[in-house]
Amino acid sequence: MADAPRLRARPAAHPGGGVPAGQRGQPGRVQAHPRPRPAGRRARPRRHRRVRPQIIHSIVTGTPRVVYGNVVNDGLISNLPQGCVVEVPCVVDATGVRPTAIGALPPQCAALNRTYASVNELTVRAALEGDPRHVRHALMIDPNTAASLTLDDIWRMADDLTRAHGDLLPEALRA
Repeated sequence: MADAPRLRARPAAHPGGGVPAGQRGQPGRVQAHPRPRPAGRRARPRRHRRVRPQIIHSIVTGTPRVVYGNVVNDGLISNLPQGCVVEVPCVVDATGVRPTAIGALPPQCAALNRTYASVNELTVRAALEGDPRHVRHALMIDPNTAASLTLDDIWRMADDLTRAHGDLLPEALRA
């Protein structure tokens, strides 16, 4: 971690939050906080629409910038499981997109992230192995679900979701 470059993707916050008005839309800038949405308007995934053109711009022009990307953990975060998906800063330029190694997270952050990695692993195993119990196992260890529902409620919810969306699931997971 000592030799990892210090990368800065988001400008320092100012009193109004986000990016100062005069700096919005400039190459190399990622807006930290989108503008507030008017009441009654649905949320749209705006951030991704802003990042994609920036990535393309950097690859085409060679202008370096940093974006945050979800990538396979191949030693990028040393105290999270290999192969899980992690979000890290990625350098983008004419050579492409390169994830940046972070090193070890603080223990409390790694512990929380390992829980979510386990939820993802069980969900993938359910699909690959055709075992619907793994879907329920994933729900049982999800921190929000475990804090909100009893085990019986979790199984009922899984059954209800399976009935409602069964036509979208592989046959083996419809049980």
